[in-house]
Amino acid sequence: MSEQLKTCPFCGSAAEYDSAQDYRNYFSGEIEKAVAVYCPECQASISICKKDVPDITIDDVKGMWNRRSIDSVAA
Repeated sequence: MSEQLKTCPFCGSAAEYDSAQDYRNYFSGEIEKAVAVYCPECQASISICKKDVPDITIDDVKGMWNRRSIDSVAA
């Protein structure tokens, strides 16, 4: 089941995802694919190159985005 995205931890905006995001490989110059979650407002993002991690899924990356070191602060 697909996990809901938490808001951006930096600006609080709604996050978006892309399971086939294009990017240009720094070394080869080739266009490759990544799985990504990102904030369209402040540009915070997490993306994993499919070539480096072939079994990565969008749910894996959503889980990474949603992980917070502190979910709530006790008063």
